[in-house]
Amino acid sequence: MIVESYEDVIILSGVLRSNFWETIHTAIALTLKRHPTGVIMDCSGITECTVEGADTFVDVMHFIEEQDARIIVAAVPEHVLEVLKRVPEVRSQLPISPSVEDARKSIDL
Repeated sequence: MIVESYEDVIILSGVLRSNFWETIHTAIALTLKRHPTGVIMDCSGITECTVEGADTFVDVMHFIEEQDARIIVAAVPEHVLEVLKRVPEVRSQLPISPSVEDARKSIDL
């Protein structure tokens, strides 16, 4: 898993087969310091995702909630979306946007 950050976006790419919360945590924390209202996670580069990997988003949602901020996951490939739908907490609570631009508009509201 590769994690990159620019402006208010965290870019995830590669294989998500296990919980990568510890890897993503620092990037999210730093991004929230610059953009306290919320973070966008661009998932367009995720090539593979398992249920264990999708558990990463549960930890992300809990952290963001503690920070009183928002997170929107954007550009999720269809094969990853199918896996996310199998994780109950993620399926019902994770905000998903078709693109980073749409997510940014939503966070700015």
